[in-house]
Amino acid sequence: MCRPEKSRAVADYEASGRDAEEGEMGLKFPPAPEKPRGLPKVQRSRMKVWMVRATTTVLLWTCMVQLTAMGEMWWPRVLNGWPPCFNPRPDSPVSAVAAEAEAVTMSPIPKIVLPQKICDMVAIARYLNVTLIVPELDKTSFWADPSEFKDIFDVDHFITSLRDEVRILKELPPRLKRRAEMGMVYSMPPISWSNISYYMNQILPLIQKYKIVHLNKTDARLANNGLPIEIQRLRCRVNFSALRYEMDMLAFSGCTHGCTDEEGGIDKNEERKETLLEHSELMLFQNHSSQMAALDYLVSLESDIFVPTYDGNMAKVVEGHRRYLGFRKTFLLDRKPLVELIDQYDNGSLNWDEFSSSVKAAHANRMGNPVLRLVIPDRPKEEDYFYANPNECLPPSDQPWSTT
Repeated sequence: MCRPEKSRAVADYEASGRDAEEGEMGLKFPPAPEKPRGLPKVQRSRMKVWMVRATTTVLLWTCMVQLTAMGEMWWPRVLNGWPPCFNPRPDSPVSAVAAEAEAVTMSPIPKIVLPQKICDMVAIARYLNVTLIVPELDKTSFWADPSEFKDIFDVDHFITSLRDEVRILKELPPRLKRRAEMGMVYSMPPISWSNISYYMNQILPLIQKYKIVHLNKTDARLANNGLPIEIQRLRCRVNFSALRYEMDMLAFSGCTHGCTDEEGGIDKNEERKETLLEHSELMLFQNHSSQMAALDYLVSLESDIFVPTYDGNMAKVVEGHRRYLGFRKTFLLDRKPLVELIDQYDNGSLNWDEFSSSVKAAHANRMGNPVLRLVIPDRPKEEDYFYANPNECLPPSDQPWSTT
């Protein structure tokens, strides 16, 4: 068979197609890449996202600055500016819910020594890894004050500020509350001035056995010395940071009990509650001696100079708190030489300049300056009180440390 010949028109068409593909130089070029579509739109979308983020960040920072400024304006100065000695440590364990989640300690606290007792109970609960119920306050003692814990301290702040150290609840969980209602609670007074090993060896087994241990008469405190440094610092953290007074504690309370009218009127610049507060304001604290004591504490803490006339528990705690806040000037009167100097001045043996210089010399190391705490083994009642001079928690000082 003969192969049919292509028509001339078909041959010319195929030749023209080859010429078009090979180009003028006879070379073959790849097809030109298409331009990407939608790129400007993507860029605009990203720009919008970044603009939104930047605007949101600026607004958030503005709000934080405003809130901070308002907090500094309305929040009492005594509650601000705590030294950063007690920032949570990275190695601090999480709250005590691991080993002894059912073990709960309760503690009615005598109001006259309220803060330091709570500090000790928190430290004990932390060391034993047990849960602490917000302490009850003694309402049947000499003070006969019906105030609750929440009337004096900020309960929520107390709980949240210590959540990295110990689990604290406002009340017993339902299952344990039923046990308490059935009387399945072990109640006992702890031994005074005990080391932490006493609570580990004597109290913890009771908590493990009875699930709820009610520690009454908790004026029996921990020892001043010989405790782990973590426990000492936790006591300071609770006392100086976690126990924050309620906002209503904003007045001053003075006392001239036992003085004659003439003696009470010696200081013409004396101000009392009745002159600083309205009657309606004072009525809020009527028959609430603990709340009135909290007012005294705040004013004593914030005063330019603090001179306690009675060396009691409250004065000691204020002394330690003022040391912690930067060794604020606190005159701790040495009564015996002071009385002798006053007698010499009264009988003319000393003139005013001699009397003044002698008083200053007698109190050179008694003005709240850095002093090492006196330790007397086996005689804790005679040694320096921990909360009056918590050496383990005090800020650095340029002044030399002296001994008592």
